[in-house]
Amino acid sequence: MAPVPMPISTSSTTIDTVVSRSTGRAMRVRWPRSRRPSTRPARKARARASMGRGPCAQGWNGDQPELYGDRWRLSIPCPPPEWWRCRADVASMHKNKRMNADRQGPAAPGRMTRMVEITHRRVPVGEVTLHVAEAGRPDAPVMLFLHGFPEFWYAWKGMMSRFAGEYRCVAPDLRGFGESDAPAEVDAYRTKRVVGDILGLIDALGGEKVILVAHDWGGAAAWSFAMAHPGRIHRLIILNSPHPATFQRELMRNPEQIRASQYFRLFRTPEAEEKLSANDFDWLWRFSMRPVYDKGLMTDEDRAAYLEAWGRPGRLTGGLNWYRASPIDVVPAGTTPPEQPLLDPAVYSVRVPTLVIWGLGDTALVPGLIEGLEAWVPDLRIERVQHATHWIAHEAPDEVEAHIRDFLSKRG
Repeated sequence: MAPVPMPISTSSTTIDTVVSRSTGRAMRVRWPRSRRPSTRPARKARARASMGRGPCAQGWNGDQPELYGDRWRLSIPCPPPEWWRCRADVASMHKNKRMNADRQGPAAPGRMTRMVEITHRRVPVGEVTLHVAEAGRPDAPVMLFLHGFPEFWYAWKGMMSRFAGEYRCVAPDLRGFGESDAPAEVDAYRTKRVVGDILGLIDALGGEKVILVAHDWGGAAAWSFAMAHPGRIHRLIILNSPHPATFQRELMRNPEQIRASQYFRLFRTPEAEEKLSANDFDWLWRFSMRPVYDKGLMTDEDRAAYLEAWGRPGRLTGGLNWYRASPIDVVPAGTTPPEQPLLDPAVYSVRVPTLVIWGLGDTALVPGLIEGLEAWVPDLRIERVQHATHWIAHEAPDEVEAHIRDFLSKRG
């Protein structure tokens, strides 16, 4: 669990500033007054006697100050005669202090390295009207970003800031999400409807070929769009989203993927909305964005934006309808699914230069999904990111940007 700021009661505590010998940085510690260390010579003598028997080595059980703003305790005597022996504790404290500081500002360094102007408008695309965020020059090549569940255009804010100097970056709320229209019927989220939205949006943007960047359900839509309209895509870039053929294969043959996909079964139930939205969307937050937040990669402002988007009328149902409309069959864990013929590469192939960037720590989509993918995507490049999970655009933005730029520069 992330460190949580703790209230300070000036009637029962005292706040001291202590300088670390290992880093030279000042730190604030909170002492209960009844346990505040004295400066008596006898106490100093005991502290000196502890030299060579550091608290990290022997397990200090004396006075332990609580770090101001954190729940962690730094196990050192104070004044600390051998703070240098507790470098791991000090490093952990600084890391968590930085995480808390990150959340108080609009974004942490490295996550959004450039400030760009993002404009918003509504674009009719046929059956529905989509809310669209844009950044960059209107005359530049279009880089179109498609988000997944339970995100919305905001998920691409950081990437848009990185590419807006060279491209016209466009990030819609897909149907059912954010400020876009959210039809109530499950049938409104079938693949052909979503593909039609993308085609209508590209036409509204001028009709030129686009660089299509997509994640999760946005990736599922992008795969289908690339199969149906390869001539509308200049380059396809997929982040942790399986091609339908390898997804079908793994859900038939890989018990690990079957277990990982059990949430599909929950999301298709009539009770899903109630469960996911209870206690201010607590279950949905923990299922999705909480790990990113706990790593200090999202601010409180980001969290509020997600909760607002989820709370719009009909939008949670709209997002869940993507699961309900999908033909993907997920059997209960521990059962054997019926064997079916794999999707024919002649029908389900993607004839577009494609880059797949995959976070290998994804617990919902196992790495086996990218094995053998070249049978359906002949012009394929795969980049594996060891330390990233499903939320790779948040966790490894530098790597994602570098892979995209390298792919585009070599392809022209």
